[in-house]
Amino acid sequence: MDVNALNHLRPQTGGLQVLPPEHPHAPFNAVYAQAVKAVEHLAGQFVSTALVYPLLEQASDSPFKTEMFDGGFTEDSFRQRLNVKMADEITTGGGFMVNQALTGRLTDWLKNQPPQVWQRVASFKGVDLNG
Repeated sequence: MDVNALNHLRPQTGGLQVLPPEHPHAPFNAVYAQAVKAVEHLAGQFVSTALVYPLLEQASDSPFKTEMFDGGFTEDSFRQRLNVKMADEITTGGGFMVNQALTGRLTDWLKNQPPQVWQRVASFKGVDLNG
């Protein structure tokens, strides 16, 4: 199989960080760059919460768990926090393709929006979905 045949499936990484000078909203590049960073953070948070965290939780509830190899009460108490932290680290590492694809799509949408939308996106701090 030709490796280059699958290149069209590879997501674009990061989107545009700075608008080209011919773009009508190029004077707002600083606001756009802040909005792109906010989109990257929110995409990572979404993928972490919606995709990776449930997979880690399901793997933690293995049917092969026995008393001999079980961490007991302590493991049960801290498993959720560990899975949340691991999911966040997996998606923010920069190599998670789902996160890159979502970020690319959102930044493509963002570059066609007016600067007022960029300001609202840039000012959004996120939501603590994991408690």
